[in-house]
Amino acid sequence: MFATAAATCSLAMLILLCPTHAIYDDFDGFLHYHEVDATADEIIFDASDMILPPDVWSAVCEEIPRCVAFNNKGFLKAFPRNESVDTYISKTHCGVHGKANLTEGSCLKPNAQFVHCHDDRGNLDTFYNAKANYPLPPHLVADACRRDNRCAGFMVTQDRQIGVLLEHFVSPPVTDIWTRVPMQSNATPTTTGISPSLRGPYRLRLSEEH
Repeated sequence: MFATAAATCSLAMLILLCPTHAIYDDFDGFLHYHEVDATADEIIFDASDMILPPDVWSAVCEEIPRCVAFNNKGFLKAFPRNESVDTYISKTHCGVHGKANLTEGSCLKPNAQFVHCHDDRGNLDTFYNAKANYPLPPHLVADACRRDNRCAGFMVTQDRQIGVLLEHFVSPPVTDIWTRVPMQSNATPTTTGISPSLRGPYRLRLSEEH
């Protein structure tokens, strides 16, 4: 136990002390979100008391630059900013929830696109658990995610030394989520917030803002 704690501490210090460099790598089958943490749940609009079709939430999300995703319960969400990591979300696979579908935006912005994931059991949400981490370069982390049927995406530290595989956070009774495909002209979301520790079995704090 002490050895594991020491290793985690050393890993965290390595990430904090090493200089950061912007990651411009894109990988087939993944959406790239610069300097944000997908393991954090940041609600930017709560309309859970309203029953409206997905097209309405799509139109609202399209008008909010910080909006990254929404679910069928009326929650619009963002990935909080974290300069230590980049996030990649699969646009073909929803982990254990099966195949992802690419959908068009609302009638107001038909060129917008969203990745749709569905689960009849209601075990989805628009943020993720850290499933495992590896001391590998980004392209090998992407390959590891493609081979893992539970993996829905991954994060990479800015020094390109550590990758974290992601799986969907279970949040009943959410059955549908839509993740916004980032526009090329708006690749860096303007999200803000305190960077939390990663959720899941690998609770590694990547950075803190004071």
